[in-house]
Parts: sequence; structure tokens; C-alpha cells
Amino acid sequence: MSDVLPLFPHDVLDDVPDASEDTSSMVGRVGEGIVIAWLSRQGLLSRQVDFPHTDLVVPVPGRMLRVEVKTCGFATTSGHQVTPAYIYTTAQSKSVYDKDQKARRNIGRVALTLEHCDIIAGVCLDVERILFWVPDGRGTVRKKPKELTYPDCEGVTWRNCLDQLEIGLGEF
Repeated sequence: MSDVLPLFPHDVLDDVPDASEDTSSMVGRVGEGIVIAWLSRQGLLSRQVDFPHTDLVVPVPGRMLRVEVKTCGFATTSGHQVTPAYIYTTAQSKSVYDKDQKARRNIGRVALTLEHCDIIAGVCLDVERILFWVPDGRGTVRKKPKELTYPDCEGVTWRNCLDQLEIGLGEF
């Protein structure tokens, strides 16, 4: 009977992610997967990358689109707002290297612009929908749940981004 493997070998359990692992990065990966799946259904290839301010790259004729994915679990209210909204933080921490301290020092937050990425994909996990927009320098973006109710909100907002960026893909 010593040849029988235990039901849950310890070496297998060692590979299971720890529940204390950063939940926000796991949620972000789920959002990226939803965007990749949607792009794929549209016939667009995309690739996950680990670049600052860019989660996915999408090749289109003549250029490579940089897409930053922001994922929100559900619509919430905040502060004095009474109408629920999907709230996305579209500002990133900025740091500089301090030679004296020999370490990076945070110097504040910088809102995403076209210098950082071409398109932001806002994933709404609770309804598994996506809204796309071109970064405009706002550090926080609020999207109302009703924006997700019209048919093909993904396609409409994606095409709006392509129009703003002056990218023609023909009949998309």
C-alpha cells in the first residue's frame, strides 16, 4: 500500500496560488482575458504584454495599438455621488530615482494620456461588458451602468476610439 499516491500530494498543493496573493492583479488578469476574448471574436489578434501603462497590444494596419485594461467588479457609489457608477482609476503612480537614497521615490500620480496608451478598456465584471475610450488625462473615469445597456456597446465604443485615432479598418 505504500505505492499508493496520497490524494493531495504536497508538491501539487505547493503550486496552488496563495489566497493572500494580490487580488487586484488577479482581477485585472480576468479583465484582460475578457478583452482578449472580445477582440478575438472581432477577428483581431492581441497579445498580453507587461509594459508600463499597456496590458495588451493589438496590431492594426499601419500600427500597433496599446491598450490599458481597467477592471471594475461592480457599480458603486462614492463620496457625494448617489447614482451608482463603474469607477476606474486611470492615473498611475510616478516615481523618480533618488541618487542620495539609492531608491525610487513616489512623486505623485499621472493621469493616462495618449503618450501612455492608445485605448483604455474598462471591463465591468458583474455584467461582463467592456467600454472603450481614448485616454483624455482624467485620473478617474466614471461610467454609468446605462452605458452598458445598448446593444454592442463594445463595438460602438471600440469604433469610436478608432475614429478618434483616425484608424480605418473598413467594415469592422
